[in-house]
Amino acid sequence: ADHGGEREALLKAVSGALKKLERSREREGTQLKADMDGQIEHIRQIALALEERAAENGVRLQPPSAEGQTVTRDGVELTATVLKGDINEEIVRLKTHVVALARVTREREPVGKKIDFMLQEVNRELNTISAKVPNLPVIQLVLQGKERVEKVREQTQNIE
Repeated sequence: ADHGGEREALLKAVSGALKKLERSREREGTQLKADMDGQIEHIRQIALALEERAAENGVRLQPPSAEGQTVTRDGVELTATVLKGDINEEIVRLKTHVVALARVTREREPVGKKIDFMLQEVNRELNTISAKVPNLPVIQLVLQGKERVEKVREQTQNIE
């Protein structure tokens, strides 16, 4: 019996299978990364849309220290509280978190926990924005953002 030949054939077969597995994992990783990048870009676009929405609604009132200011919008006097509707800080933080999230996905070492943490931060800002500006267009954007965050979170479970 030629045990040396059998062993060599077995090692060659195992080596070939491992190489195929590694190529398959790299291909899958590339696809996951592309999908995550796309989802993160959607979140970035949502942050920009929230910023526009806040500007359209005149949510940011000047000066920020005023408690109850009267503003005229479309010929109607409105009294608004700066604290309730001012989402400028949250939008700035949201955009910062999205940039950091995109940067983390480009790292070579295992990043699952970092991504998960960044997603928590993005979710926190989205929750605060929807609480401070509870109008339908803002809530719809927040829900879209949360949906994208969940998709990235799902993809994170598949990466190392």
